[in-house]
Amino acid sequence: MEDQGVLLAGAVLLVVGAVAVREVNRAAADGRLGPNRGAGFRTRATLSSPQAWQAGHQAGRTVTDVAGLVGAVLAAVAAVVILVGGPPGLVLAAFLASAAALLTGALVGGVLAHRAARAVREGRADR
Repeated sequence: MEDQGVLLAGAVLLVVGAVAVREVNRAAADGRLGPNRGAGFRTRATLSSPQAWQAGHQAGRTVTDVAGLVGAVLAAVAAVVILVGGPPGLVLAAFLASAAALLTGALVGGVLAHRAARAVREGRADR
């Protein structure tokens, strides 16, 4: 079925995206990815210095690790359900839950990153 191929491709892309979210944040938190306008938590505070960038991504690391893992697992569940011909409602639920996990991780991680980076920028100890 042609729709099955499209859905499976979507699930694979969602897995790849979830892994990418996690790995980009890890690279920034570890200092392998410096401030840039293309990838990572890009706020005025995180972009203010390499130290603020790294501190921000370190603050958001746990959230993005969990979100990336949950997002990837749920997208993989969607792929398995597609392959075994499971109910379309379950596929949709897995897709939506995966996307929600990634969006939540990005939003919460971004807030944490911004706050930590702002603390570095302002020289506060509450990083």
